[in-house]
Amino acid sequence: MSTSSQFSLLILFFNLFLLIGFSFGHFIPSVCKQIKNETFCKEILGSNPKAQRANLFTLEKIAINLTISHFNATNDKVQSLLLKEKDPNLSNIYGNCSSNYEDGVAFLKQAELYLKFKQFWDLGYSAKDANQNTIFCEKSFKKTAFRSLLTNDNYVLGLLCDIVVVISNMLLKSY
Repeated sequence: MSTSSQFSLLILFFNLFLLIGFSFGHFIPSVCKQIKNETFCKEILGSNPKAQRANLFTLEKIAINLTISHFNATNDKVQSLLLKEKDPNLSNIYGNCSSNYEDGVAFLKQAELYLKFKQFWDLGYSAKDANQNTIFCEKSFKKTAFRSLLTNDNYVLGLLCDIVVVISNMLLKSY
């Protein structure tokens, strides 16, 4: 093999290394700078070791799973509040919020399918629909004199849904 062939091969491998290096990992900062609470985003995504090295597709999968887990945990909290609640009006609101969270999970399960089939546009809309359910829950408290014990949970769920939407938009641009 001639020296110029070896040099060309070395350049090719170097470029391939750079391409792989930029294709995987280091997406968390570029995702999180688009989220209204950048610190939360970096902490939640950074807490998953796989996310730190993930490509966008895998990072989206991780973000969807995190969001589903938080929806389920919040719904568990609502179920606990519902069991203790004596006021029928507040019980009704908690029941509605529980339904909202179940619907949110259903939208995110649909988002998983959209990811699998690389339908990133629809994935983003499913995440937005999931987020709407947290807004519906919160608004049901604002229509009454009751104080919401779910405001922080709904805020976190909204941020998580926003992360899923941002990644779906990045995936749209990269495919």
